[in-house]
Amino acid sequence: MQTGRLVVLSSPALREGEAHELDSSSVTIGRGPQNDVPIEADQFASADHARFEPRQDGIYVLDVGSTNGTFVNGSRLVEPHRLRPGDVVRVGETDFRFER
Repeated sequence: MQTGRLVVLSSPALREGEAHELDSSSVTIGRGPQNDVPIEADQFASADHARFEPRQDGIYVLDVGSTNGTFVNGSRLVEPHRLRPGDVVRVGETDFRFER
């Protein structure tokens, strides 16, 4: 199982440089307090926005029906995307860098 972490590059809700570990469990991100990584102060994030899923061949990010979309390296997701080290994921106005 692949693991990694998300490092905050910029955000109205989280501290720059803050890291969130990705391990064998899915991680959810969104404005709602029920998320593993809540970004309540990010007004462009949906209550349920994105999910990061570890799979046998890597960690994937999925948009879970957000209003404004989830982006990887500037491209809007239309299907699950396998992350590579250095990829920048945007959820609302929050940017994360994926690292191993």
